[in-house]
Amino acid sequence: MAEQLNQENFQSFLDAAQLPVLADFYRDGCIPCRRIAPVLTRLEEEYGERLLFVRVNCAANPELARRYTVEAAPTLILFRQGAEAGRCRGSVDRAALLDLIESHL
Repeated sequence: MAEQLNQENFQSFLDAAQLPVLADFYRDGCIPCRRIAPVLTRLEEEYGERLLFVRVNCAANPELARRYTVEAAPTLILFRQGAEAGRCRGSVDRAALLDLIESHL
């Protein structure tokens, strides 16, 4: 299951990560966030050995959301070696997520 991160531990997690990280910036009660959650769970099962999955609640971590210019939930950002490598915003399908993941692994 994706690890829940916050403003205090997000950067240190990225800095220590040996694998690329897919961060799900979400909001509680967000319908598109709920729809994408099972897709992310399945992708984590498929890619868990090559990619780390984390979650960030935008409402609880507004400074972190601002730092990464998260303007809509969900926003999925893929990080490689601590730097943003790509992102998907809003209601995206599995194919779009696979494109994001595969293009950066």
